Amino acid sequence: MHELILIGAGSVAKAVIAAADQAGMRVRALYDDDSSRWGTTLLKVPVVGALSEAAKAGLPAVLGLDDPIQRKAAVDRLNLQWATVVHPSAFINPSCAIGAGTVILEGAIVQPNVTLGRHVIIEANATVSHDCVVEDFAYLGPGVDLAGSVRVGEGASFQVGAIVTPNICVGAWAMIGPRSAVIRDVPDHVTVDGLPARPS
Repeated sequence: MHELILIGAGSVAKAVIAAADQAGMRVRALYDDDSSRWGTTLLKVPVVGALSEAAKAGLPAVLGLDDPIQRKAAVDRLNLQWATVVHPSAFINPSCAIGAGTVILEGAIVQPNVTLGRHVIIEANATVSHDCVVEDFAYLGPGVDLAGSVRVGEGASFQVGAIVTPNICVGAWAMIGPRSAVIRDVPDHVTVDGLPARPS
């Protein structure tokens, strides 16, 4: 059984622990800078100390933070080997490229010729269609649907149920609101929502 550690006890941490368990991995310990969590457990995984102590474990790590900004800050701060976690019920076409530290949860579908960057989170039942490029630290919430040839910039975040039509570019650090339908390009650092999605 492969062992790893979890960085951050964010809201996605439980899902990452569960996916790792189903994939035959064991999360040995969790590190979080919130000292009130030290000595507690999350799904029976002990929270043992601050992020700065994580390297002492000598194990590959995965992020348990859902916020892309927090995830990038943690990676920039820590010198760790990063593990990739894929739930066994997810479908990943063999032609896909998946970066280190990426997490793909149950029921997700990643179709042919997709490129996923480092530390991407693909939540439960999300779909990434053919020829998409999803850059580092992007977050695709539950049920998100990217159509073919969509390009997602670094750190972009898609909330539950958002959909994106083919050949769209979503800029770096953009935010797509829940259940929104993106039918035109979204610039960097812009939040959109609605049907169709517009800047909010």
